[in-house]
Amino acid sequence: YEVGTGTAPAGAEGIQDRTDKVTNTRKQQVSFRAVDLSNLKIPLSGAVYDLYEVRDGVRAAEPLWKDLTSGRDGYLRSGDAAVFRLPIGSYELIETEAPKGCRLDTTPISLDVTLNDVLYDEGTSLSSDGAGRTVEAGVYTFALASTTGYALPRSGGPGVTAFMLPGGLLV
Repeated sequence: YEVGTGTAPAGAEGIQDRTDKVTNTRKQQVSFRAVDLSNLKIPLSGAVYDLYEVRDGVRAAEPLWKDLTSGRDGYLRSGDAAVFRLPIGSYELIETEAPKGCRLDTTPISLDVTLNDVLYDEGTSLSSDGAGRTVEAGVYTFALASTTGYALPRSGGPGVTAFMLPGGLLV
């Protein structure tokens, strides 16, 4: 941010034009936990996300953090770090790899960090009703819900033989 005094009035003595740069150093602590949407107490390992900064509604070309991966406890990590310090601003978290047995959802999860709060929208009731957000000891933790893929019906089995034999004889 830039803060200026403007132009000194004509004839004013001892007043100088001045512009100062002010840098925001305030950061919020956030963590993310991959969970099963059908039961939020079940952590999911193997989820991989990238975290991008968003300025003026435009996502940065390169992520701030790449390949944040959930462990057995479901928390996304970069190395050993599971808590991230984010400056005031807007961010998007994008899933790049789904946990085993879950569907990949590349819809951006928006995150807005303000001086006094951190809000997120991941497109389900977790963010709209607040169930996916907790705050403990100054750390905002957000649930990232995954859903399992659709199970296809099994084919084959002993019942198929009854149709294959007569069909084979007809050919």
